[in-house]
Amino acid sequence: MKKIFGLVAGLMLVASLSFAAESNPVAGGMYLGFGVGMDFPGYNWWPGTPVGLGGKIFGGYTLDRAAAIQLDLDGAVYSYANGNSTFDLYILPEFKYTFDNPGFQPYLLVGAGLNLSFDSGGGISTSTGYFAGVAGGGVQFDLGGNTSLFVEGKFHMAFVSVAGVSDVADDYPFTAGLKFPI
Repeated sequence: MKKIFGLVAGLMLVASLSFAAESNPVAGGMYLGFGVGMDFPGYNWWPGTPVGLGGKIFGGYTLDRAAAIQLDLDGAVYSYANGNSTFDLYILPEFKYTFDNPGFQPYLLVGAGLNLSFDSGGGISTSTGYFAGVAGGGVQFDLGGNTSLFVEGKFHMAFVSVAGVSDVADDYPFTAGLKFPI
């Protein structure tokens, strides 16, 4: 009788661990997301540059509960009072580290990629490309399933040339949006 009771108890334990593992899976798989926000120009922008309207689209792969790799397309439009405008696009492969926490998860981002800047006004259009880096952080809030609402801030750095001298131009996008599994 003790052997049967021990066998039944062991099977119940194994079954409960299996159900627990399925209800709280190790994070994994692909995800997509999008967000909108504002982009604040920083160092090495023209005087009087307004705050830009920004947004992002991203996709990634979760390696484990904490680590993920993702590709961000961060864009911002700056419209000047004189009719000129600038569209800035950052193409950034990023590493994301998420701190595991029930309900909401803080995270850090770091990456390097490309900055493309398109300027127009006065009948002239120009485009330039620069090597770029990014560092940032945010918080994602669970909405159910693996869908989450996020709020994040970043520090973009474009390694530019000003009057023939290497320099850095930076901006600060703040974005809110949704991330969901695919």
